[in-house]
Amino acid sequence: MVLAKKRTGINLLNYMGVDPNTPIKFTVQKRDPTARDYSNWNIGSEWLNKLTQDLWKLVNKDVGVATWILCCGSNPSMNTITGNTGGPVSADASNNVDIISGFSPLSVDGNPGTNTLIINSDGIIIVQIDADSGSAASVSGIINVSGGTNVSTSAAGNTITINVDADTIADQYDTDSGSAVPSGGIIEFLGGTNIATIGSGNTVTANVVADTIADQYDTDSGSAVPSSGVINIVGGSNISTSGSGNTVTVDVDPDTIVNQYDTDSGSAVPSSGIIDIVGDGEVTTSGAGNTVTISAGGFYEEGTWTPSIEFGGGSTGITYAKRVGYYMRLGNFTFLHFYMRLSSKGSSTGNLSILGIPFPSSGTIRQDQGDMPAWTLKSMTYSSSSFNRIHAWAAFGTSVLHIYETSPSGVVEKRLTNSRFSNDSEFGFDGFYQISG
Repeated sequence: MVLAKKRTGINLLNYMGVDPNTPIKFTVQKRDPTARDYSNWNIGSEWLNKLTQDLWKLVNKDVGVATWILCCGSNPSMNTITGNTGGPVSADASNNVDIISGFSPLSVDGNPGTNTLIINSDGIIIVQIDADSGSAASVSGIINVSGGTNVSTSAAGNTITINVDADTIADQYDTDSGSAVPSGGIIEFLGGTNIATIGSGNTVTANVVADTIADQYDTDSGSAVPSSGVINIVGGSNISTSGSGNTVTVDVDPDTIVNQYDTDSGSAVPSSGIIDIVGDGEVTTSGAGNTVTISAGGFYEEGTWTPSIEFGGGSTGITYAKRVGYYMRLGNFTFLHFYMRLSSKGSSTGNLSILGIPFPSSGTIRQDQGDMPAWTLKSMTYSSSSFNRIHAWAAFGTSVLHIYETSPSGVVEKRLTNSRFSNDSEFGFDGFYQISG
């Protein structure tokens, strides 16, 4: 429809029944009319907003306030509204589309005064709950919380209570050593020597400190290396093993244990699985590991040994051009021979000692030894003409020879010292002594 613009005279569109003598006006402005637009305006006057193409009509101007109503406008009416699902929704005959909530926790509230729709929730809407294993999604805004093995649930108001069956909580936890009683339903798991504990969720992990796990276990024959921290302990001939908790038990087949050991004279019966093997007379015994060694006196042995010297218990700077030693043992007696030639007597001072004889002396009596033949003495001097014989004896219970110079009668003697030696002295010895055992 085309509106006729007329600024003077009677407007043919005055359908409000006004007095023909109060002509209506038609104006075009860049804004909408307000309540203050009443002067010089008669009822039925029209106002066109040329920016929006909205047409307004003055219907009342009592007590100095103008009432303008919107007759028509250029904005199109709403055709349809489309939701997340379903097809488009058209407006009804009144050009309205009702928006309502789909489930009870939500409500849609309209405010005509502000042309506003407000969507309200009656409470917190839970969409999904994640559990230790899997997730639960709400259906129509509802998630069921149900109990499992030894667990029950109950609800009141906005509270869900999860209960554990009382019979599943132990009153006491027994360990290898002592017992633990829960306090407030809680048991603390603490690490001990070389053990550390870690808790996460409903799990307690006990770890062995890595440094306490051997990289290799050596046996009498071969070695075993742990695999994933595990060593298998298996039985061999007449041996069986069993494990329980942290204990491995090794059992010997009882048929392999002799009930009695017969000898040339009498028998021996094990006590608590043990037989004592003892020596007598010239026979001695010794044990190491799973071996018993029986040694008989009066046996023969020979070999070499390396002699060395000290002056006053020191050997600073002493060097040798040559040194040799031989021995022969018959029972508890040992026959010795040695010879040495010095390249330097060093700087130590004091009495002479010969070290390294093959076996300790008996330690019960002084073990006098043979003389040093004259041909073995070279670049050595006696302290005076009153001493012309070199004599040796083994110190009590040691592997050391002490060397003396004595008078021809053997009544007077004194220790040989460094002052009797030169850097190129050489000497030897032949003799015998009694050994320990």
